[in-house]
Amino acid sequence: MNELGIICDIKEGKAKVAIGEMVTDFLSVFQAISNSYAVSFSPLRIGEQVLVLPIRGDLNSGVILRGLYQEKHKAKNTDTNTFNVDFEDGTHLEYNSKTSTLKLNVIKDINITCENGDIKANKNISISCENKSIQANKNINITCENANIKASKVKVDSPSIDLGLGGKGVVTTECICAFTGSVHPHGSNNTRSKI
Repeated sequence: MNELGIICDIKEGKAKVAIGEMVTDFLSVFQAISNSYAVSFSPLRIGEQVLVLPIRGDLNSGVILRGLYQEKHKAKNTDTNTFNVDFEDGTHLEYNSKTSTLKLNVIKDINITCENGDIKANKNISISCENKSIQANKNINITCENANIKASKVKVDSPSIDLGLGGKGVVTTECICAFTGSVHPHGSNNTRSKI
């Protein structure tokens, strides 16, 4: 007979279950998937309510089926269009199939490692943070119709800066000729700089 119980001990991915006054041996636990395609693991917690499925009538050689809601552990969102996961640290994952919206709220860090990355948006991408750092071992290429940078100070540290794709040195119209005291006659109208 299947029995409801509470996990009372955990060891190496297996668990003992308290069923009334009886405590089972360490039993294997059902996970979402375990085969050559993928292996998943969701950590066990003491106090978790589970169902023990006996093998040939023996609970001590049975397996544990988990995922039963408890008074302390209920879904915060039971909307019929929403898949959501809430972790114990407050991190929240949610996907709404009606609005086609994916939400991910991570308490601390997100780390993504891959060979190639490609992010595409049909409309807008907005990034808001305190500090931002971009590092590349070789090249960074930005192509757009207009680029606007607004900062209290801009610092470029490079042994060579080319603002004209191979052009020569640039004198801006803010430069005053040392001989005439007037705006430099060769000042560029395409490059502006004010000190």
